[in-house]
Amino acid sequence: MVKPLSFKGDKKTKKRKRAIDGEKDPAGADEKAVSVPGVSVEDEDDTWVSAEAAADVAGPVVFALPSEIPTCIACDSFGKVFTSRLENIVDKDLATAEPHDVRQVWVANRVAGTENISFKGHHGRYLGCDKSGKLSANREAISPEESFVCIPSPDVPGTFWIQTLREGFLSISETGSLPDIKGDASDTSFNTTFRIRMQARFKPRLKASKAEKAREKISRKELEEVVGRRLEDDEVRKLKKARREVFRSAQPLQNSIRRYATETPKKSSNGILYAGAAAAAGFGVYYYLSNQGTAGAGAAAAAAKQVGEAKATFTGGDQGFVSLRLDQVENINHNTKRFRFDLPEKDQVSGLQIASALLAKYKGPGDEKAVLRPYTPVSDEDARGYLDFIIKRYPNGPMSEHMHAMKPDQRLEFKGPLPKYPWSENKHEHVAMITGGTGITPMWQVIRAIFKNPADKTKVTLVFGNLTEEDILLKKELQDLENTYPQRFRAFYVLDTPPDHWTQGKGHITKELLKTVLPEPKAGNIKLFVCGPPGLYKAVSGPKVSPSDQGELTGILKDLGYEKEQVYKF
Repeated sequence: MVKPLSFKGDKKTKKRKRAIDGEKDPAGADEKAVSVPGVSVEDEDDTWVSAEAAADVAGPVVFALPSEIPTCIACDSFGKVFTSRLENIVDKDLATAEPHDVRQVWVANRVAGTENISFKGHHGRYLGCDKSGKLSANREAISPEESFVCIPSPDVPGTFWIQTLREGFLSISETGSLPDIKGDASDTSFNTTFRIRMQARFKPRLKASKAEKAREKISRKELEEVVGRRLEDDEVRKLKKARREVFRSAQPLQNSIRRYATETPKKSSNGILYAGAAAAAGFGVYYYLSNQGTAGAGAAAAAAKQVGEAKATFTGGDQGFVSLRLDQVENINHNTKRFRFDLPEKDQVSGLQIASALLAKYKGPGDEKAVLRPYTPVSDEDARGYLDFIIKRYPNGPMSEHMHAMKPDQRLEFKGPLPKYPWSENKHEHVAMITGGTGITPMWQVIRAIFKNPADKTKVTLVFGNLTEEDILLKKELQDLENTYPQRFRAFYVLDTPPDHWTQGKGHITKELLKTVLPEPKAGNIKLFVCGPPGLYKAVSGPKVSPSDQGELTGILKDLGYEKEQVYKF
């Protein structure tokens, strides 16, 4: 007997039944009326509607398939996935489809820390797709095989392409009375275009006024990055006011950008997105400067002149160490801080290239030799007047302990740039990054360079290991990239000590995980970057011999068939 679908927190049961003819589906079990436990009367809306955007997909859903006979994806209690006939439908219109069998219903949930979605069947196990494209629902935990991306189809509003994390698409093939379903289609087509039906009570209610207010906000740091110099308090207030006024008058532009962002990327389409982002972030600044009369015009002209004449602080060669003043310290978690150092002049840039680092020097009282440590800034290379670092404090680490004890106005010496892996746009088709802890900083430097350049179409896969969820650095920035570029950037997180709600990787970065999510060794022009603590190097790629000697490739990547030339160790 098929059990009715139930939801955590249900207060009472309100059944909705429809009579059917008792016909059996391919799995051999009688189809039953769906019995869905209800909610309190004032909250109840158990009608079925179509998801219109990826953000809508949540709660109980039905995958309505584009087959000749209306069908959907279903599974039996043993985890076998098959296609099942839809009977609650009007004139074969998938936009009216509703389930009549609980096996046709999947519960959609976001995978923590990503925009990926998991689908749980009536039996408590998750829909998954293996490397051959076969669908099943046998696992009780979520791995990359149980994660999917819902991509709105630009051709048919209200329909989606369902993509696996191996970048195959779910697709039907009509070879018998009922279609077959697999997840190995390489291209989108009519057969990959599904309609997702969901319960209306789970569809997000957008609160426009609250969202608009959130979008209007901008920080002092962001304003200074747009203007290219430090701002006085009065200037910050005026700029924020100007941005609010212009933002409220530019809603049609924002709505266009928002619609574009939900569509599948097309050739040269990122230019539109970047133009929209620049308008939203900087238009208020332009509005303010252009309304300051002659002085405002002069400031704008001076700023424009500075863009092409930015002086580099660090020039390498025989320059020697440069003393920088600590301006701000921000606590990130229990053992990690963000440090902002002033450059010698407010209109200077760092002079770092992608990818490169700086060498920090500190000699304590009574020390015979100075302590030297390389660090990669997390601030943009074009930022004027400052450098940001994220530094984790290690027990008995002389440099990290000294920096964590520093107060604003104290100074530290730096030298560089120290060249690492030279990056240029589209140098590789796909870059995979395996990192842990503060090893994310050089990865972030490359990631930021790729996605700030509209001409760079490189795909990036990040595997990021940490002890706890609190230790995941730059998580908001990484999530923003996943939201903006779901087809080009994907992040997989692994925690040594995960919280109870954690649904991603647990323990250490494993061979099985890397085999699943990394591009295959012979997938074309690919590159793998590794950076992290010694244990990660040992397990994944083997250590470097020296800054100029990458050493031999060993560990998991060697076992998976990658060549030494395909891997770079930061």
